[in-house]
Amino acid sequence: MIDFIVSQVIGSLVADLDSVTVRRDRSRILVGDARVVWDLAALPDIPEEDEEPTGRLPGVETMVGDGTWMWHRELRPRLLEQTGRYDLASAWSEMYGDHLREVEYYARIDWSTWSRDGSRVGVLQYAPVAVNDAWLSRVHRTYPGLVLYGIDPCMPLAVRAGDDGQVVGFVDPNVLPPVEPGVLDAISSSILAPA
Repeated sequence: MIDFIVSQVIGSLVADLDSVTVRRDRSRILVGDARVVWDLAALPDIPEEDEEPTGRLPGVETMVGDGTWMWHRELRPRLLEQTGRYDLASAWSEMYGDHLREVEYYARIDWSTWSRDGSRVGVLQYAPVAVNDAWLSRVHRTYPGLVLYGIDPCMPLAVRAGDDGQVVGFVDPNVLPPVEPGVLDAISSSILAPA
């Protein structure tokens, strides 16, 4: 039986609960969908209130097998197909390799209180960047210490376990329409203070 905590975590981290691919790749346990990919083996345990996470997420090694699943946060996931719908191993290798080659160019994304069409808007190196607001809220509720970094608002964003932590995931940003310079100034001035 899948550990309830692992089920809750995966339900919080993926963008599309109807099509979650699980793939073990060497020491990584990759979970994702069309928008995100996570290495569950790299994620720490869920922190208790006002505590730092310690150890590894419990039950991650014995969770569901590889394949594509319909996920539910509180019920057992349902296997849709034995094969993964998404090639998470290739996606991870490509994005992680790109990240390692250009790590010095990655900058922390600061999030504003602004949203547009269901996307939370932030600033990445003086340019607006966006991700799904509901997804970002779930991720930050589950793992308050995770931080998003990027090079360009149109490229995949890296998710790190803290400012100096290892990369634990990647997410595709949402596309924003062109923004007037005054709007960018307003967004920049409303940036939320880092937690």
